[in-house]
Amino acid sequence: MENKDFEYDDYVSLHTHSYYSLLDGLSSVDDIINKSLDPYGDGKKRAKAACISDHGVMFSLHELHSKCKEAGQKAITSFEAYSVNDMYSKTNEGDNGRNHLMLWAKNKKGYQKLSFLCSMGCTKGFYYRPRIDDKLIEQVGGEDIIASSACIGGIIPKAIINDDFDKAIEKAKYYNQLFENFYLEIQPTQEELQPKVNMGLLKIAEKLDIPLVATSDSHYTSREDSEIHSMLLAMQSKKSYYDPNRWRFKGDTYYIMNGQDMRQAFEWGKHNEFPKDALEEAIKNTVKIADMCNFELEMGKVYLPKVNIDLSNNPEFLKFHEKKQGIINHDYLKFLCIKSLKEKGLTSKAYRDRLEMEIKTIIDMDFVDYFLIYEDIMRFCRENDIPVGPGRGCHLPDSIVNLADGQKKKIVDVKIGDTVIGHDEKIHNVMKTFEYDCKEEITKLTTENDKKLELTKDHKIYAIKKEDWDKGIREPKWYEADELDEGDYIAELEEED
Repeated sequence: MENKDFEYDDYVSLHTHSYYSLLDGLSSVDDIINKSLDPYGDGKKRAKAACISDHGVMFSLHELHSKCKEAGQKAITSFEAYSVNDMYSKTNEGDNGRNHLMLWAKNKKGYQKLSFLCSMGCTKGFYYRPRIDDKLIEQVGGEDIIASSACIGGIIPKAIINDDFDKAIEKAKYYNQLFENFYLEIQPTQEELQPKVNMGLLKIAEKLDIPLVATSDSHYTSREDSEIHSMLLAMQSKKSYYDPNRWRFKGDTYYIMNGQDMRQAFEWGKHNEFPKDALEEAIKNTVKIADMCNFELEMGKVYLPKVNIDLSNNPEFLKFHEKKQGIINHDYLKFLCIKSLKEKGLTSKAYRDRLEMEIKTIIDMDFVDYFLIYEDIMRFCRENDIPVGPGRGCHLPDSIVNLADGQKKKIVDVKIGDTVIGHDEKIHNVMKTFEYDCKEEITKLTTENDKKLELTKDHKIYAIKKEDWDKGIREPKWYEADELDEGDYIAELEEED
């Protein structure tokens, strides 16, 4: 039996905007997760999951999943799509007007489909906002996706508002067939037409046997954040906060609710006419949806396209590869590096040893294709007279620079007019210098030989943990700098340039 000192709330906030809904959502990812962990503020209950459903994007994805994992909370992948009749038409007027549509990923396939829809919306369909259309959803398929009719900005609620019940029924039937699971979304907002929409959705639910789901369409974390959010909307619409005619959300219900909040919100005004049994079912369905969503983002895995090396047009490399008999892409990276060193006349043992060490590091970190992709980009630029910059690394003030006269200087002491030896082993005159504050967290390490290192906390170190060493394990692994403890063994350190 699961050991926990809390009970789950009977409601999950499934329509939740973060500050990645730019100038529209106020809540941070931390706010949303923390509210899901303690929705009543007493530590006795928690929601079954934390969900972020930003407008047209999933920018919060990695942050949400990584922080939920740290907190022991379930993360739900979602976004609120802008759906138009034709995503390739550069207009949002008339029949092509934007309609909201809520989408949740049930599993990995669902996540991949949502990612594709987001990408297409932000690239091919973008017109003031990222937009998709029903044809694109049909193309990827509605399996593995849960959808809902969204807020009063959805096409079904709009049809209800316009008294076009036939259109509302038609679209509800369509989406119910298109998606693996489809819900009609009721909300307790204080918008004047919301009660009418809710009752219309109830009629459709009963007629077509489509389930309801209750959400608060949260754009801020707590009820008291309503006025601050109103200021944010004034910024978005470029209006004065004191303009009585500026755009604003009516009321203060757009916060992350718990089950009790949702029930109380439906007691306001005409919402009180909504059947209590239907409301309870809609609240229960939030937990049902949360239980169906079981995608967990893999962390620490590199996803890069694989470069296909054409052996037929490169006899020089083919000969090299036949001699090495290694993995083609690994051999090709070695071939390019060795060829370049020879062209520069850098053939001494020191350079060969350094190259072997660096290539081994690249292979161990599974970054071979990353380097090959950038080599291809840079080669294309040079062959087509496209200017490229020298690239820039981050150096601490004590980093050592070699001067042309054989002396060494700390990089912070290098002045305009100095002659230095660059990364290309050539002499350069310093034309400009740059210095900026580093706001990243720094980890300080001191080795047994009293060598002191200052690194960003996520800097990778090739090391063996003490507990592994004590077990006789001598195979180093890559660790972030702040993961190392006293007594761990550093296997390789990069030399200072």
